[in-house]
Amino acid sequence: MDAFFNEESVPGDVNDDSVNSLMEEYAAVVKQLKENGFGTVRYENGLGEIRLRNDYSMYQYISEHRDRQYVKVLLAFQSRPYIPDTEEDVIENYVSNDYYVITPTGRSTSFGVISAAIYGSLAAGFRNSNWSCHSYVVKGGKDSISVHYVYSENCFSHAPIVQWLNDVFPKELQKCPIAPNDKKIHLSQHHGYKDLNILAQRLVTSEYITEIINSTDRNSKIRDFIELGDNNQLIFTLHKAGGFRLIAQTTARNMSELKRIAVILEKKFL
Repeated sequence: MDAFFNEESVPGDVNDDSVNSLMEEYAAVVKQLKENGFGTVRYENGLGEIRLRNDYSMYQYISEHRDRQYVKVLLAFQSRPYIPDTEEDVIENYVSNDYYVITPTGRSTSFGVISAAIYGSLAAGFRNSNWSCHSYVVKGGKDSISVHYVYSENCFSHAPIVQWLNDVFPKELQKCPIAPNDKKIHLSQHHGYKDLNILAQRLVTSEYITEIINSTDRNSKIRDFIELGDNNQLIFTLHKAGGFRLIAQTTARNMSELKRIAVILEKKFL
C-alpha cells in the first residue's frame, strides 16, 4: 500500500528561517510511513513542481541539503502519479464522482487526499490551519469516506491511526515454509568462512530466515552483531572471525517487521 501526498498542504510562502524545521518534520513523517510498511509516497508531479515558495521547490531544498540524513528518505521513498494511466477503472471512478474533501474552512479538491480515499489508504503532508486534523471526510457520488492524515511524527501515536495501521498491516510475522536443510547458503571462500558457515547453519534454523545471501569482507569497526540492511535483509558481524559478515534474507515485509526479527534473532543467537 502507498501513501498519498496532500499537495494542498504546501504552505507556498516558507521563509529561510522555517524551511528546515518544516522539511525535517515532513521527512520524519515519511520515515514513519516507511517503517510502518507503506511501499512509497505517491506524488502527482515531481518534487521540483512542489513549491515551498514561488522561487523555491522541494527538490531545490533537497539538492542543497543532500548531506542531511533525513533528506535521503524523501528521495528514496517517492513515486508518481497518484493514479497511473493503466488503472482506467480508478480514473473513471475519480472523474465521474466529483469527489471533494470537507475541511474546517469548507471544501477542498485535494487530489492527493481524494486518491488516498479511493485507494483506501492515508494522506500525508504539511500542517497548516486547514490541514491540522487527524482525519477528513471525502465525499463523492454516494460515498462518504474517512481518510487519516499524518503531518507529524506524533500523528502515528494517535489512537485511531494506530488502530488503522494495525488493521491494514498484519502484525503476525511471516514464517518461512522452507525446511532448514533446504535453505540456500551462499558464502565466499575466505579466512572467516569456517566460522561464518557455522553461524549460517544456525541462522537457517530460524523460521524468519529464508536464505543466506552472501558474505562480505571484514569490518572490525562494526560493534553490533546485527545491522538492518536493504530489501528486508539483516547483516550479521562475527567478531570472533575478525569482523567478517554475512547477509541473510528475512521474511520481513517492511522495516518495522525487520526490526522485530532482528531483536528475536539477537536474543537467540548472540
